[in-house]
Amino acid sequence: MRAWASYEFPVPDAIGRVNLGVLQYFNSGTPYGAQGTVDTRPYVTNPGYSNAPATVNYYFTARDAFHMDRLWRTDLALNYAHKLGVKKAELFFRGTLVNAFNRQGLTNFWGGVNTELDLGCGTGGCISTTVLTNANNNTVARFNPFTETPVESVNWRKAPTFGQPTSRFAYQTPRTYQFALGFRF
Repeated sequence: MRAWASYEFPVPDAIGRVNLGVLQYFNSGTPYGAQGTVDTRPYVTNPGYSNAPATVNYYFTARDAFHMDRLWRTDLALNYAHKLGVKKAELFFRGTLVNAFNRQGLTNFWGGVNTELDLGCGTGGCISTTVLTNANNNTVARFNPFTETPVESVNWRKAPTFGQPTSRFAYQTPRTYQFALGFRF
């Protein structure tokens, strides 16, 4: 959810224009599940693949079994503009305060979802969702995904880093100040 409001202060034209904007963000928290890869080749007759897939994705939990933190963030912007004697030319100032209340949380699953300040975490995501199965760890017992229900700690287990951040971009943008001063025409 995004809600915003702005207010133009009633000041004389000789002073310029002053505007205050508020933007309120709310994200409910990205869901994710424990997904790993399993080798289905021992349990399926090859229907004609020249090379059958070595592994396929398998959800060990509901796809929304886990959630990132909820994101609440309030941003403020102050804009000032003063017309100069030249046609349409003006001097301007813009100041922004991102995350005014400095809320902190593990909010970015993929990164790049909150602002241009969140650059992203690459293709692996911003938190670890690694699940160990027999396909990537031979200490985990194999199971038939078509007839057996996998048991956590026997047929699969979450990696020790599961649910933990992989980069600083996993966290909510901290309180950040920005400003611009310029001349436009």
